[in-house]
Amino acid sequence: MINKEFKEGICGICPGACNVNIEFREGEIYKLRPSKIHKPSAICLRGSKAAGIVYSKDRLKTPLIRNGKKGEWHFREATWEEALDTACEGFKHVKEKYGAKALASHMGRGTFEQSSEDFLKIANPDGTRPGFFAPLGSPNNGSVGSLCYNAFGTFAPMTTFGLRGGNIAPDLENAEFIVVWGTNPIAGSPPFMYQRLKAAKEKGTPILVIDHYHSPIAKFAGESLRIKSGTDGALILSLMHIIIKEERYDYRWIKEYTYGFEELREYAKEYTPEKVSEITGISVDDIYSLARKITEADTALLTYTGLEYSKCGVQTIRGVYLLWALAGNLDIPGGLLLNTAKKEKRMKRVFYNDYKAEPIGKEEYPLFEALSGSPQFLKFPQAVLEEKPYKIAGLLNVGACMSVNYPNTGKMENALKNLEIFVTVDRFPTRDMLYADVVLPATTYFEDLSYVTYPAHARIREKIIEP
Repeated sequence: MINKEFKEGICGICPGACNVNIEFREGEIYKLRPSKIHKPSAICLRGSKAAGIVYSKDRLKTPLIRNGKKGEWHFREATWEEALDTACEGFKHVKEKYGAKALASHMGRGTFEQSSEDFLKIANPDGTRPGFFAPLGSPNNGSVGSLCYNAFGTFAPMTTFGLRGGNIAPDLENAEFIVVWGTNPIAGSPPFMYQRLKAAKEKGTPILVIDHYHSPIAKFAGESLRIKSGTDGALILSLMHIIIKEERYDYRWIKEYTYGFEELREYAKEYTPEKVSEITGISVDDIYSLARKITEADTALLTYTGLEYSKCGVQTIRGVYLLWALAGNLDIPGGLLLNTAKKEKRMKRVFYNDYKAEPIGKEEYPLFEALSGSPQFLKFPQAVLEEKPYKIAGLLNVGACMSVNYPNTGKMENALKNLEIFVTVDRFPTRDMLYADVVLPATTYFEDLSYVTYPAHARIREKIIEP
């Protein structure tokens, strides 16, 4: 007879922190189910494959130290003490030889677990210059935010509302109409937005999806507009053109809360529905229909990072936010809500303000540095290979594969190869490890004792299994 056991816990595959009921068979995780006791709870595609991930034969289980040429898989197994000593000595040597600015850290989604994120963002009391090496004096502590999320989560909302993306949320429960633009919540991790959309649809709320392909969420909604990739900005301006021409906006609100309306009116004039239909592939009738719907109904907007992946991503996202304001759907029940509450402070910050250099990429991307407090890692290869603006010689990379994630793979690999000390941390072998001096295996969150914060409460993340 198979020995079965059930236990409540928090899913340990991604940072989503879904509460789950875990079925064990013969002492090992077998299957996850949504918890009936704790909320929020859901099972996404990743969670459904939890056992395969945890017990994969490909997982890294012991630290590795290079014993051969970089670019090839030549490592020997090491103890944790030896591996950590090797890493620390390497970083110490770089600091003594070139100064703290020559040290860099890079964090991927693998660090998004609550306590990891809090710890790895050690920062000044004012919240600037976060990162692992900040207490040593390095300004070069970056993340995958150099490529992803910051257009949506920082630059567009901060330059439009003065708020972060996390402070802007759709009121799906009270909406009379919902527009899902450039995102597929069905594949969300966690899938909480999809759960909310399902509840809204069951209640009878109409949902329209705008995307460049017929995504699963488009099939779910039933009504969709398929737009040519990268032309969302033109559609936004055409919708503004109609709203302004037909005077479907609140002039007193615009006058009191906005700047530059007359300039916008002039700019939008040339984006007629007829012209934009040819640009976007969306019919003239559908453009008119959408402009009228979002001004006649309390309309919620659900969007995410899909709109940022174009040459005009920031301005496209700013445009859609401005469209919602123009349509009268900003900060009203059923619309797009603004939350001005400050983020809670959970960590005692380490004080350091004696930086000897500015972060890499600040000269080329000043707004990026000003709003994120981080280096732009697109300039990392230049710093390693050309010593511009100065030399980077040591790197700690956690939960990301830079050679695959960043453009110009060959140049990134060459940069990783030429570091004097490169330490990477992950659950599985990655291409980056071909150039690493030290490899450290990472746990799943099932193997951690940690904590999780939700909007209204906090919970201890109990260790479910041993590493």
